[in-house]
Amino acid sequence: MDQSSKVLRDFPYAEATRDPIFLLEVRREEGGPWVVDYGSGVWMTRQEAEDYAMRREYHYGKQSLDWRVYCCCAEGKLATLLMQHTRMMEVVK
Repeated sequence: MDQSSKVLRDFPYAEATRDPIFLLEVRREEGGPWVVDYGSGVWMTRQEAEDYAMRREYHYGKQSLDWRVYCCCAEGKLATLLMQHTRMMEVVK
């Protein structure tokens, strides 16, 4: 099987499992570059990420000045794993 056949076969799976995830971007110093804060978590909605940062204003500072929410796509197995975890957490609640 050549490489192009593999890509075409895997494409529907990646497309079917593409979900947006939300991360926090922070500034380590005033006016500095935005950096993704990987230690804070991954959220399935923008509102969850904003609520998290606002509850920890003592750590993250002011919205838009010191932190912002960043959206990117999780594809394939990552998206599947995150959705399974989210559904498990909903059952536990």
